[in-house]
Amino acid sequence: TSHALGVGYDAYVDNKKARSLFQFDTRSVAGKKILHADFSAYEIWSANCDKRNIELWRTGSISSSTKWSSSLSWSSKVDTVSAAKGHSSSCPDGTVEFDATAAVVYTAKAKSTTTTLGLRASESDPIAWKQFMSPKDSDSTTGRKPVLSITYVSPPTAKPSSVKMSDPNVSCSASSSPATIRDTTPRLTATPTSSDGSKAILRPNFELYAGSSTSPTSLKPSTWTASGTAGTMPTATLGQNTYHFRARTEYKYTYGGTTGYLYGPWSSYCYFKVDSKGPPKPTVTSVNNQYPECAGTTCTSSPETGSVGMTGKFTIGAGATDVRRYLTYLNGIKVEDKTYTANTASHTVTVTPDKRLTNTLRVQTYDAAGNPGETRDYLFNVARATAPVGVWKFDEGTGTTAANAQGPNHHLTVTGGSWAAEARLGKGFTSTASNGYAAAAGPIVDTTGSFAVSSWVRLNSKTQATVMQQRGTKVGGFQLYYSTAYDR
Repeated sequence: TSHALGVGYDAYVDNKKARSLFQFDTRSVAGKKILHADFSAYEIWSANCDKRNIELWRTGSISSSTKWSSSLSWSSKVDTVSAAKGHSSSCPDGTVEFDATAAVVYTAKAKSTTTTLGLRASESDPIAWKQFMSPKDSDSTTGRKPVLSITYVSPPTAKPSSVKMSDPNVSCSASSSPATIRDTTPRLTATPTSSDGSKAILRPNFELYAGSSTSPTSLKPSTWTASGTAGTMPTATLGQNTYHFRARTEYKYTYGGTTGYLYGPWSSYCYFKVDSKGPPKPTVTSVNNQYPECAGTTCTSSPETGSVGMTGKFTIGAGATDVRRYLTYLNGIKVEDKTYTANTASHTVTVTPDKRLTNTLRVQTYDAAGNPGETRDYLFNVARATAPVGVWKFDEGTGTTAANAQGPNHHLTVTGGSWAAEARLGKGFTSTASNGYAAAAGPIVDTTGSFAVSSWVRLNSKTQATVMQQRGTKVGGFQLYYSTAYDR
């Protein structure tokens, strides 16, 4: 309406009773923490300058059809102000302010979309009659309109994000597969958020549980941050155990000299295990006892086995259930650094001794937390490299036999081809792709173990050519050849 809004008993014009109602759209503060609310209305008439009480009520909702006879609920009186304005220059018209906090707190908590306020005064005392300016009055400027001013903060409604450990940098893990760490004072982190954005003063709260305990340790960083900024907090020194923690947002607000705190929902739990002790000294075993360990601290009295250049295998036993990494050195040079994605109780490494007599195989294991175990030195005595079983110089220059310079066995029978008067060292043998070869009566090397073959050959062209091979029953044991594809 555009006419003045009256309250009380009008004995001067219409001999009527009046109450005035104001309905505000307050859906934007639904669910908020209301710190204070002021309602102000501009009084333009009073019977005289004697102050009389004006009551502010929280009422039920209204509409254009609401009448005096309607069963409107005057739910709760929220404030009373004694005032007299608009009678004369002694009490000129002006704003009357009411504390509407209780009303807005109620509707915000109920998540109502509107807040309806009612003004009333004594309906039997003519001096209590008052009139307030309507917001539709032509003289109603911004400062004269009814205003509901609300101060509020937004309680955190979301769980904090990025709940994890920041040092060591470990993501949140489920109870079925807790992260394993060796740091006994890990730093927990979470990012609190609020719809108040940069105006919010926040920090994460943490609850840390040890093992199956239901009594948490509460952790709170001393530093407050803005919404969307991570907060971190180190734990006290933790023992060897499994732990789980969760986080929530804490909101600090201050109003009227009083500080209060709001809390958001808890996050899911993150699980981790503290393991600051490394695995025990591993065991080392030579596969098939090819290179047995030396007796004592030296290899002086131990027999020489295998030979230089003969590859052997060693099985490393972890001696623990949580080992994932195996580090191997031979004579001070790293041979292998093997990491598994799951706990692995043993690992077999292949090494080739590079010197005669004492060789030192050093192994070390690491658990899932990265803790190094004690090193294990395995000493074994290696025999000198064996003499060749066959050396063919092709110096004969004539005949059908190429003799083995290493002994009476494994002479080669020459078929086709021709003898060369000059080769790299002395004489030689020439063959072509279709004519000429030299063959032994049977196999010469044991291809089930380590062996080496070499030859000096001059190629006439870069065509695929076999230099040396040992045939088997179904497939060849080895083949030394020139490859056109690889050009070698």
